[in-house]
Amino acid sequence: MKKQTPVAVCTNCKAYTTNVTSINERCNKKYDGKRCQGVWGSAIAPNDWEECSTCHAAGKISESKCEHCDGYGWFYVRK
Repeated sequence: MKKQTPVAVCTNCKAYTTNVTSINERCNKKYDGKRCQGVWGSAIAPNDWEECSTCHAAGKISESKCEHCDGYGWFYVRK
């Protein structure tokens, strides 16, 4: 099953989220016990994303996280 296309990218850590209400809010990811300093930037255009060719947007291969896309199933490709 394909994962939902993300709607935002963190301006600092480059993580993705599918939560549209997070756009323009501070990123909630933690690294080394500290909260990321970035914000969720909008990426809602259909051409902002490309499906991972390894897992075909599933985020997994068999039962393991896809290492190619880090389990997201998508790549942010806006230039």
